[in-house]
Amino acid sequence: MVLLSSIIIVTLYTLINHSMNSFSEESGHWVMWPFFKDHTSYGAILALSIPINIWLLNESKKKLSSYFLLTSLVILFVGLYFSYTRAAWLSIVLTFGVFLLYYFRIKLKYLIILFIIPLLFVIINLTDISYLIQKNDAEHTTENFSERIESMSNISSDASNLERLNRWNCAIKLFYKRPFFGWGPGTYSFVYAPFQSSKDLTIISTNFGDGGNAHSEYLGPLAEQGIIGFIINLILIGLIFISTGILYINCEDLFYKNLTLMIILSLTTYFTHGVLNNYLDTDKAAIPIWGLIGHGLVKGSVILLGGEPGIGKSTLTLKIALTLNEKVLYISGEESNEQIKLRATRIDLNNEKCYIYNETEVNTILKTSDEVKPELIIIDSIQTIHTQDIDAIPGSVSQIKHCAEQLIKYAKDRLIP
Repeated sequence: MVLLSSIIIVTLYTLINHSMNSFSEESGHWVMWPFFKDHTSYGAILALSIPINIWLLNESKKKLSSYFLLTSLVILFVGLYFSYTRAAWLSIVLTFGVFLLYYFRIKLKYLIILFIIPLLFVIINLTDISYLIQKNDAEHTTENFSERIESMSNISSDASNLERLNRWNCAIKLFYKRPFFGWGPGTYSFVYAPFQSSKDLTIISTNFGDGGNAHSEYLGPLAEQGIIGFIINLILIGLIFISTGILYINCEDLFYKNLTLMIILSLTTYFTHGVLNNYLDTDKAAIPIWGLIGHGLVKGSVILLGGEPGIGKSTLTLKIALTLNEKVLYISGEESNEQIKLRATRIDLNNEKCYIYNETEVNTILKTSDEVKPELIIIDSIQTIHTQDIDAIPGSVSQIKHCAEQLIKYAKDRLIP
């Protein structure tokens, strides 16, 4: 919700700024500054946020929250339209197609047929299609929606499309020069200029190596990391979608099933967009993308939350416990029930399935966990936990080490994070 709220604020700022410039296509390239450097990265994040918004709206139980989420969804679609980002528009259409595949549970053999039929059509009519593409003179520098859509296939005069082809050609030439290990991560901008052909140069080309990238999340790694990095990148993306797809199919809990589908759809918007652009080298894209890929706590994982005293660790963990829609066992070794109640009242959250337990002896904690059967255990904090199995004072290195080992083993044996 925090991520979505921040995106809505940025979108409203951009729309207001854009309206002061008559929603012109030209101003649409910079009105999102200083939050985004250009309209394409802005459009990509708006597209990624739409499935998140829809999921939150679907899960919303309060009227006020539902009204807010419905309004924010409208704002995102309006913002996406006026971003004038063709690739983002296309990614939403493709993502809707992926949603239909999951919703109707279309089998693999039918997917293959759906892929082969249009492919055969293109092969059979390749000459006619090539002629139509060459004749296409629609430009992206227009506010007309249909003309912008039509300009996607203009590779004869559209400067944006031609420059993208220029960058792709450079990426391939860089790969041919260093095919195995590439030129190094983040180097494309500084080395591609000499590899440009004069016939590929456009009015937006540069020879100074001070801007731009490969315009592809796939060709970029090919140039910078060679065939090895390219294959690793494809395997990583493939595993992300395979693992989340399997999780969606096998998941019986409706909440987590919908959550997993939202993650699949949000990532689909980005990785389809990634054919034409790349933004993972920026914090604006990297943080939400990798956050979605992580999508929460892994079953059986143990995470240590550290920080200076008073920084807010207890407040954060209690907020997590009260936000989640699942059974949580919250072990407090430092605060009383009254103190925790005051903190919960202050942050104004409630989870009827959150069990607060004041205990510091690790074996008693684990025994209680077996009785409660939680889906998440939070211990605040590890230095207060002790065991009678060893002769040492609570908080000592040996006590912390021994208790941590017991907790880790218990979490992995029972697959409880």
